[in-house]
Amino acid sequence: MKRYIGALAFLTASLMVTGQTTEDAIRFTSSQPTGTARSMSLGNAMGSLGGDYSSIGINPAGIAVYRSSEFTFTPSFRFDRTEADYYGLKTDDDRITMPFQQIGFVGTYKPIREATSGIISTHFAIGYNRNKTFSRKTYINGLNIGSSLLDMFTHNANMGRMDNLYERLAYDAFLLDRNPFASEVASMFPNESYPHNYLNAFEYNRFNVDDENGFPSYDLAVPQWGPLDGINQTRILSESGSSGEFNIAAGANISHTFYIGASLGIPVFSYTRNMDHFEEVAGGRNNYANFPEQLEGYYEYRWLESEQLWLDTEEEGFFGLDDYTFRERITTRATGINLKTGIIYKPINALRIGAAFHTPTFFSVDNEYTTRIIADQFLIDLSDDEETYLFYDLDRFDERRYAENSYNFRTPFKAIGSVSYLFGTRGLISVDYEYTDNTSMQYRSKSSSIADKAAVSELNNQINNTFRATHNLRFGAEFRPTETVTLRGGFANYQSPYQSNHFRSGDKTQTYSFGVGYRMQNMFVDVAYMMRNQKYMYSMYYAPHIEEEFQEPVSMIANTHTLAVTLGWRF
Repeated sequence: MKRYIGALAFLTASLMVTGQTTEDAIRFTSSQPTGTARSMSLGNAMGSLGGDYSSIGINPAGIAVYRSSEFTFTPSFRFDRTEADYYGLKTDDDRITMPFQQIGFVGTYKPIREATSGIISTHFAIGYNRNKTFSRKTYINGLNIGSSLLDMFTHNANMGRMDNLYERLAYDAFLLDRNPFASEVASMFPNESYPHNYLNAFEYNRFNVDDENGFPSYDLAVPQWGPLDGINQTRILSESGSSGEFNIAAGANISHTFYIGASLGIPVFSYTRNMDHFEEVAGGRNNYANFPEQLEGYYEYRWLESEQLWLDTEEEGFFGLDDYTFRERITTRATGINLKTGIIYKPINALRIGAAFHTPTFFSVDNEYTTRIIADQFLIDLSDDEETYLFYDLDRFDERRYAENSYNFRTPFKAIGSVSYLFGTRGLISVDYEYTDNTSMQYRSKSSSIADKAAVSELNNQINNTFRATHNLRFGAEFRPTETVTLRGGFANYQSPYQSNHFRSGDKTQTYSFGVGYRMQNMFVDVAYMMRNQKYMYSMYYAPHIEEEFQEPVSMIANTHTLAVTLGWRF
């Protein structure tokens, strides 16, 4: 768990300063290609096969395997389901989309005199391949007896970070407030380096005066909240968007033995995440009314920013919080450029060996952030007979914040090795190995701010300490029972990009697929089904001053079912 703490602590810090995080980095980098139905059904193990538009995105030498020109396009139907386990409470949600997977043209050009050696044919291709679809809705719910999202805001404020999108917004909503006894607390704990300049609403901004020394005593741990039974927490995440690439490729068939190709890629990235985080006091206001003795001797102070003074609200009543909702919308758009090169070697007709290299993609990224807090608060006061407590609703707080930033990002390079074996015209087997060095990802700030540049530098260091190189495998097999019908199946395993001591090191993604193809003289139809299983950990928030057991990550399972149909014409 130590690595979990360190990683998330820095993630929180970097988010507040620059908007970028290590999670954003891996979102740009990770991909599970889809493309044509044939490629999908073979587990995308296309590196040494070629003859399919999707293979250009894996090994562009595959374009040189074509014997004729071709046009293809691939619509699909996708069903995403997520399951969450948060402190023993299991929830689920799902979403249906219809993404467009691929469209492409391949031109094949042969010399007037048919050659048997040298350059047999040249090839040109242009089109689009989708690499990843963001289509997920996640519902998380549970009872937390030890922490709140506000604790993360409190920690950041105490460490001097008052971002307008987060801490400042919470402060304006009175979900954060200054600690009127900060100096007394510092004198009580002279060896503690952590400042206690701010507290949050779930700590009530309250202090019990210690009769022995006259100083306020309090506990930041939520079990010490007094009347509270805990906090009901609900988070709804909605993700949408895609990562795809426009390709311009060229290749050549040399003596039916060597196939070479290169592709210029223009990746286009679009991602939107909406988050609603809701927290309410478990049991509602009855918790306050049922434990009036626990409110005795407590004092409520609020800092008036306009007057620069403390307001003693003892005579006016005690402030309480019913619930609040924190909403966040992040929109990311990016365009980049990369180059892919590859070769396929055919020593004998049945055997093909492929190798490809993908340069890093250089992205220019624009982000937009919108945050909003809706909070319902109240006052508690004693009745005239001082035997019962009265509750008075306060005006609902509802405000928004907006910010934007831009930066450059470089993805890691990829190296792919492939081998396939053909059983005449009856079938084949194919294997791809893919190596990605995720530690080579890098942010570059477009800002002239020294603070932003320093934060980006630290973020790049954190990338080196968080991620590792991955070794991914893809397998595919094809069987042709008749001249016109082909049956296919595939499997792929994608390693977690996180280092072994990271709390997400156990993340795992696997795909299973099968399909069928039907060939006519100048037209073909391929149908594929792919199931992707992903297990991963998701952190709601992190505050270093709160015990780890009260900030356990959510165990997530995401299943994706995709049905794709490719229509193609050869000429």
